[in-house]
Amino acid sequence: MENKGKLKDGCVYISSRRFDPETKTMTGKDLSVYQLATLRQLKDPKNKGKVSILARGRATSRACDVAAILEREGMAKISDVKIKTNSFEKENREIHVTEIEIKVEKV
Repeated sequence: MENKGKLKDGCVYISSRRFDPETKTMTGKDLSVYQLATLRQLKDPKNKGKVSILARGRATSRACDVAAILEREGMAKISDVKIKTNSFEKENREIHVTEIEIKVEKV
């Protein structure tokens, strides 16, 4: 996710679910929304059948789930996985955030 603030073609960005104290429920998109977005990107001719699923922090497990479900259902094949950790300072503390990029290809 080297292009902060810019969305790249051929990428699906996964966000994490958050607890809403007002309704006392988890809010966020279902995995099926990300699966459909990935499938649409895979079918887009300009992406040549290759898509990257990107996530940071708590959303990394959701990205893994999306890729695993697509592969299990025979809709896509995982071709590469990259994991890295970024560090930055926030309020005089060093924060480490994990990022994952899962590349999937059309079957």
